[in-house]
Amino acid sequence: MKEMNEEIFSKYLKKRGRKEHVIERYLQSLGYFEKFLMENKGIQSARNAKAEDLKEFTDIFEKEQKKSARSVLYALIQYYKSISNDKMALKAQQLRKPRKTKKAPFSLKQMLDISPTFIEKLAKMGIKTANQMIETGKTRSQRESIAKKAEIPYEIILELVKLSDLSRVGYVRTKFTRLFYNAGIETPTELSKWDVTELRKYLNEYIEKSGWEGIAPYPSDLSNYIQNAKGLPQIIEYD
Repeated sequence: MKEMNEEIFSKYLKKRGRKEHVIERYLQSLGYFEKFLMENKGIQSARNAKAEDLKEFTDIFEKEQKKSARSVLYALIQYYKSISNDKMALKAQQLRKPRKTKKAPFSLKQMLDISPTFIEKLAKMGIKTANQMIETGKTRSQRESIAKKAEIPYEIILELVKLSDLSRVGYVRTKFTRLFYNAGIETPTELSKWDVTELRKYLNEYIEKSGWEGIAPYPSDLSNYIQNAKGLPQIIEYD
């Protein structure tokens, strides 16, 4: 039963483009839960668990591991979606929600396709994160000043500001930030104007034509990105 459980879950994750190391991590999280169920409840499979079992597991996991169960709960959300158990998926989501972690500042070093030389020059000026890039590059005159002092082409500074601006949209970070930008969606304002279905179609077409390595965000993620973009104030003055 356990092997069949893991096989179904693994196939579900592969269909959604999850990489092998991610699948292994999710299966490990499922294993934590099923070990708890076996040792404490005499239940052999997570399929047969109840909402109160999930709550008890979460409390014990955090007490013993001395860390948040947020990542484990995310894996369990995906597991219950894979077996179409919406009730348990929702319970895992409810348990996970108050366990939000503060996101670390998005470093400019994480920006794809930007020369490390430019990043180093900006770091010497004290500009190391996306937030700092936004604060110091809100206007054209500010961007021109940075470009001159750092001896970096203005177009690169503008690109970094736009990538930093896009990074404000939820978890649109490293790869998807670059995907949106390269596909011509360069700011949160531009992203906010899209329909989910049309955007996914557009991104899939771009990926196919350009040879971009990876897949487009899932519709549910795109919906969140678009909604988040709609709620963001425009803080950058673009040309």
